[in-house]
Formats: sequence, C-alpha cells, structure tokens
Amino acid sequence: MDEVLEHNFAVKRIHKASDEEYLEALAIYNITTPNDIKTKSNEISMWLSRNGSDNSFELFIFILYMDNEITGLSMLSYIPSTRIVIYDYIALKDQYRVNAVLFAYASLIQNYMSSIRYDISYYIVEISNKNDGKSVDKESRLFKKLICLEGFGRIKAKYQTLSLGLDHYESSFNAYIYIKANDTLKVILKDTFLSIVHSIYYEYYLSWYSQILIPEELKLFKENVDRHYNLQKTETSEEIEFEIEYVDCPILGNLHIDKSFGYLPSKHKRNLGKYPLIFLLVFLGPPLLIWGYNYILNILGISISTVNFIVGGTFTAILSSVTTLLIADKKKL
Repeated sequence: MDEVLEHNFAVKRIHKASDEEYLEALAIYNITTPNDIKTKSNEISMWLSRNGSDNSFELFIFILYMDNEITGLSMLSYIPSTRIVIYDYIALKDQYRVNAVLFAYASLIQNYMSSIRYDISYYIVEISNKNDGKSVDKESRLFKKLICLEGFGRIKAKYQTLSLGLDHYESSFNAYIYIKANDTLKVILKDTFLSIVHSIYYEYYLSWYSQILIPEELKLFKENVDRHYNLQKTETSEEIEFEIEYVDCPILGNLHIDKSFGYLPSKHKRNLGKYPLIFLLVFLGPPLLIWGYNYILNILGISISTVNFIVGGTFTAILSSVTTLLIADKKKL
C-alpha cells in the first residue's frame, strides 16, 4: 500500500434552501452554535431564498467539506454601501474544531470572495467581550484563533451587538469589532468606524428583521437600534480616530476550555491510477499482441507454427513481468 496521507478541504456556496446538503450542514449549525449568538435557522433559510440585488446586504452560505464529508457551515454577509464582509458564523462538528481545519476553510472562503471580484474594503468580525472578556462564547473563542493569524486588528472603541430579534436578550452584549484590510491598519477615523456600525445596525440587522417581524414589532426593534446607535455616537463624540490593536495570537488558549491544537487522523490513500492500465494490459494486451504477432509473420512469410512456441513464451514472460511491476507496492520512507 502506498504511504500517502492526505486531507482534501472544500467549500461550496449554496443558493437554495432546498439543497439537501445545506439542510445537513444547517443541522450542524443548530447543534454547535451557542444559543446567545444563534440566529434562527428558519430566518437564515428565508434570507437565502431572498438573496438579490434589491437587498441592502447579500448573504453567503458555504457548506464545508473535508474528504467529501460535510463538516459544517459558514455564513458571511456583504454590505455594498460600506463594502464590508461580516464573518457571521463558522459552525463545525466538534472533532473538526482544530486550527488546521479552521484556517483551511477561512483561506478557501476568502479566495472565493476574491474570485467574485466584489469591491471589499474590510472584513469584519464581532467578538464578544462579556464580563470584560471572561465570559466569551465558544464561537468567539474560535474566531479569535482565526483573526490573530489572518491579520485582523481590534478597533479600540466600545461596541454593543444588537439583539437577534425582540426577545433574544442574551444576544445583545459588549463586544469589539475586529477589522482586516488589504494592508495593516494602525488607526481608523471615527467617521469611518461609525459608518461601519451604522451599516451593520441598519442595513444588516434592521433590514434582516424587516422581513421577519410584524410592523408593530419592527417599530420597537428600530427604536432599539436607534437607541444603540445614538449611544455609540455619544460615547465616541470626543474622539477623532481609534487605534487598531494587534495582539499576540492566543492559539493555545486555555487548555481547560478548548483544545484546538493538534492534528487530524489522516486517511491512507490508495493510488488507483495504475489499475486501469493493469486492466488494459491484462485483458486487452494478449489479443492485440497476437494480432500484431500474426500480422508481422504474414508480412515476413513465416509460418506461425514454426515460431509460435518461442515468441509466445517471450510475450507471456514480458506481460507477466510488467504486470507484476505495476501491481507491486513500493515502500516509501
């Protein structure tokens, strides 16, 4: 057996909520995503079906694969007005929540976003800062591992996430916005920061729930959005710009909370490329050899009965040797 070990990673964007693989990936999202940051899956499916140019944002849903097995789901959102991409979720089965897997998917997703040639100024991640960072959900801990190696920096400005609907109170909490551009940012102007917050609050959250809530509920939700944004402006009124902080990567983290380092169990890959050749050689080779052998003898005017034993034995020996060589396994150090 060839000593070949490998993993194949792939992502596929989904456009239809009826896709069977999407439903399987969505089940992983439902099981693994903490309740305090979890968007209802039926809302995600609804917006997936509504994707179009007339919306204030575009939803990107990716199915994540490893070795042709579905391992999770990722969700991103693009807001054209500020040209930002928001990392919403990367939901993975527990056994795949390791650095090697996370960074492979992040790279593939960003390659996809680059390939569609959208005008993207910033990638954005909201990271929980509950209880001064002491009560952080596992999704934020996972994203922290991503952002530290992907060049994200923390905007040193207060930020509050909005609740996911009217009655999901746990989903509104203190947080930080982490940002990534095509160059390392040292500072960001207050006006730029507020425009990003405004687009997240109004063009994403409010737009999202405008299709979910009834008019009376939507009015209350908008009042909540207005209150949070006005508070954001008040708290930053004396600032001109905000520093962007890059910290050492907490890759190992707290080993008692998360284990995300290590390796994946590799699968042996059998080299199947030689088997079609063996099939052709064994089953089609003899008839072709006999035909060619007969054709040449006829041209030379030699009777087949006079040399059949010698040449036939030679051909048999050659065919046997080549077949054995192809089948034999070679041990690799």
